[in-house]
Amino acid sequence: MAGALVVAFLSLRRIKGSVPTDAPILSLAVVEESFVVATAEGILVTSDFDEWVPLFGDITGVSHVASSEGQAVIRYEKGDRRYIARTFQLPEFETVADRGPLGTAVAVGRSGVTFVGVSGEREGRVIAVGIDSAVEEVDIQGQGPQEMTALAVVTGDSPRIYAGGLTSGLWLAEGFPESPAWERLLATPIRSVLTDPEDPDRMWVGTPGGVLISSSAGKSWRFTQNRDSIEAMSSFGGTTYALTSDRILFRSGNGDTNWEAMGESVRR
Repeated sequence: MAGALVVAFLSLRRIKGSVPTDAPILSLAVVEESFVVATAEGILVTSDFDEWVPLFGDITGVSHVASSEGQAVIRYEKGDRRYIARTFQLPEFETVADRGPLGTAVAVGRSGVTFVGVSGEREGRVIAVGIDSAVEEVDIQGQGPQEMTALAVVTGDSPRIYAGGLTSGLWLAEGFPESPAWERLLATPIRSVLTDPEDPDRMWVGTPGGVLISSSAGKSWRFTQNRDSIEAMSSFGGTTYALTSDRILFRSGNGDTNWEAMGESVRR
């Protein structure tokens, strides 16, 4: 009887304020005060953690989201066609069709470019989809990761691509589009990768063992105070967000210490 009560309590704790689905969580995007979660069965959004609303209600399959500097991108499939929806303010979207593969991860670039990671049996690929729906594969030299379920792109003076997954670890391709080459940075299982828009050398990865932080563009790492199993990460306005395997969203003002559970799902 006591065991049953404990199970019931844990279930209530998990549901209260957490993402209300058992579908695998794929990615997270934050836009202003809204939190967008992509799962294997569709997309959910909330602003108050009391109500989670499906986006694009007719989408029930795999979708991916990403955000950067206040812009969120949602990439999804409906029927036999693929679409990219971009927004700076929910619920308004600009939606275009594209001809690229659905892929297994998404990242936001400059000038409306969306980067798509595509896992492969021998090697993964990175596709760039322009705002005009033009599709171009990024030419990266050398053997790279097979699994790409985490993707981040840094543009500007030191452009680079980070990609990885649970079986691939973390990989870096520096200097695109000028013939970058893959370099493996970590063998650690990776579920999410996030870079700081203000300091591209500062970055995080979400792993089954917690959030790792780097101040050297991924050359060295240490654990933050968040040691939960992480499914997805995002940032907005200088705040870092991490979504755990038990579907609770945490935030930290410095991405390192004082992680706070959002909503009413407080476990500590």
